Amino acid sequence: MPSTSGFSQAIPVFPARSRQARIRFWLVYWFWFFVLLPWMLLRQLGISAVDLWFAFRTSGRTWNFLNGRLRVGFVGCGELLITAGMFGERFTWLRWEGILIDPGPAGMRHTVQGHLQEQEPPVAVVCTHWHEEHLGNAAFFADHYGIPVFAAPTTLAALRTPPILPGGRHFLMGQAAQAVTTDLRRIGTTVGGLEVIPADGHCLDHLVLFAREDGVLFAGDAFLDEIFTSPNADTDHRAWISTLERLRELPIRTLVGAHGAIITCDPRLPRIAGVVRTGDPVVMIARKLEFLCWAMAVVHAGEISGQPASIMEATLFPWQKTWSWRTWFHDEGFRLLTCGEFSRTHLVRSLAKHPENIPGRFPAFLRLGRVLADLGPELLRIHLLAARPESVLVIAGSIVASAALLLMVAPPTPQDPGMALASAAVRLIDAGAWGRLLLVLAAWTWWWAVIGGAITRRMALAVHGDARESWATSLHWCLRPFLFLPSALASLCLLAVALAPTYPWWLIAMPPVWLVAGILYAGLCLPPGDLVSAGRALRGIARRPLPFLRRQALFLLGFLISTGVVYLLAGLWWAVMAIPGGGWFTSTTGWLCLPGMIFALGYTTANLKSLQIWLYLHRDRP
Repeated sequence: MPSTSGFSQAIPVFPARSRQARIRFWLVYWFWFFVLLPWMLLRQLGISAVDLWFAFRTSGRTWNFLNGRLRVGFVGCGELLITAGMFGERFTWLRWEGILIDPGPAGMRHTVQGHLQEQEPPVAVVCTHWHEEHLGNAAFFADHYGIPVFAAPTTLAALRTPPILPGGRHFLMGQAAQAVTTDLRRIGTTVGGLEVIPADGHCLDHLVLFAREDGVLFAGDAFLDEIFTSPNADTDHRAWISTLERLRELPIRTLVGAHGAIITCDPRLPRIAGVVRTGDPVVMIARKLEFLCWAMAVVHAGEISGQPASIMEATLFPWQKTWSWRTWFHDEGFRLLTCGEFSRTHLVRSLAKHPENIPGRFPAFLRLGRVLADLGPELLRIHLLAARPESVLVIAGSIVASAALLLMVAPPTPQDPGMALASAAVRLIDAGAWGRLLLVLAAWTWWWAVIGGAITRRMALAVHGDARESWATSLHWCLRPFLFLPSALASLCLLAVALAPTYPWWLIAMPPVWLVAGILYAGLCLPPGDLVSAGRALRGIARRPLPFLRRQALFLLGFLISTGVVYLLAGLWWAVMAIPGGGWFTSTTGWLCLPGMIFALGYTTANLKSLQIWLYLHRDRP
């Protein structure tokens, strides 16, 4: 077979199996990396700008070709700008006459549904394989239209029991719903006039669909790119090479994938930037096949000479070759953001004769990354929920009202007008005014049970993903005596803060008291809302505290970051207001900055509340 890809097919020379030779190898490797790094980053900025433009231009739009028999729709949502900007990823749904093919991820269902409502109903759904961006909407549309889903056995199994996605993929794609009543059918050799061709490689039980008369191949992920070097962990490149050898023999004129533009040499399809590009699919498949055969020969040579996987991986990607630096940002970005689910290491492993000898790279980093990928999107969501104006303003207003009540009961003396609030509780204690102090605590307890309970319930419903309710309903729910217990604990925490300037050791007891109050608040503000259930949750946490405390530590780290950003913005606002206020600490500057500081204080408490609610809802997670 003549070379079509333009790269040398010669097997590179591996370093000798000595420490000195391998040190020289890595010195040269990293030297070229740092030489090319500025160019790679600058180039990627331009590529990301173009990819974002195409994503914006095609988002939520549909194009019809071949007299309307072929329809290609691009799903669209804000989250996809992340994948488009970093990796050039765009996701499609496809239709060939009455067959709906790979109808997109569940998180973008509204886009697909809106376009399908404008067309005649489909007669069947076909999924090329079981990954979430291909089958996420299959069961939904099959049930909606009362039509069957055709797929290979592994895909049908994934529809019956969808794999639980890690947090990052769940955030971007959405979790596919379980197919309970859906008509699921094992696909045969044809469906709706399309030939069904097994195409293992990208994953087990992958298939492609071929409209032979028009030369249109619906490839799913059986092609992806001529040089795609960060495959998923379940890729089998040996099987993929066999698939490409079969596809190369087909009379393909148009190749339709699921992650970008159509590739065609058919003059009936007009060239549309970002949608249709000119190219011979057969030639491009041959180039991909040639690269993979060369890469497999390199890996086999490395195995024979006893090279470690890291050197085999680096040898496949020498910096002097264009594919190495052209794909570096994409590949390493995928490795980082998917915690190793996609990486160049899987390319080496899937080409090796003994894949069990190819370990994953950076295991400690990837373990930490999996935790962050799992919890990170949810952590971001609850931080954003905590910033909702309703939550912040009600909590900030309650804090201000509590402080005002304390000042009313313990008015400042002429000796300490500037520290009136900081010394108010101390003045009551020094004066032996225990009755007035108990009155303040009673008023705080009532307020934080009813008003604080109502906002906690509304936040809990939002964190849980339930529908919002009226304020009257929330207040009525919180008129129950059990809520006075967490409210009293929260009031004691507020008193500890008020006494902190004089009695700072009171703050030592505050974190566990606040933790218990937060758990009880969440337990009493959500159904069934009784003290027995909330107490049972506390006992369960006490019996297995380590998983809960580990998540608490991770979430508190996120809390420090998010609240730090808020207070940084408040500090910058203070610096700006110091100019018209006549100085940093003038009363005018203080009044100008007061709303911002109150908002920061309200957000701090709202953020802690939302974290405790989430931890309560997920307290049984290992």
